[in-house]
Amino acid sequence: MKSTFIFYSFLFCLTSIQAMSQHDINSDQESKLTIERKLTVSQNYPNPFSADESTTITYRAIGALDVSLVFYNAKGKRVLLLEKLIPGSGQVIIHGNQLPPGAYTYALAVNGRIIGKKKMEIVH
Repeated sequence: MKSTFIFYSFLFCLTSIQAMSQHDINSDQESKLTIERKLTVSQNYPNPFSADESTTITYRAIGALDVSLVFYNAKGKRVLLLEKLIPGSGQVIIHGNQLPPGAYTYALAVNGRIIGKKKMEIVH
């Protein structure tokens, strides 16, 4: 009887440890997903767009202090920097005449760290 009790106690402890480990893994994954949901940049729309049109970029930087959008040309040279964007959720409108026609990459920078990159194209 005593050995049966010890065996069941062991099984209970083992099950509890497995449940705690699974919970820790799920918590870590949920934390990562929560952070990803708080820091995102969307694909601009419309894309491509022409010099006489504008495009909209939506971003989310909840809990951030320093938010900016950085634009790079096809050679990787920074060509436009929009600093001091409003933390939280927001939109930026880019007019086609702000940059020459071409392919660009833009990135959301939050607290000095690049969060996401997207491509955009301005056509003639």
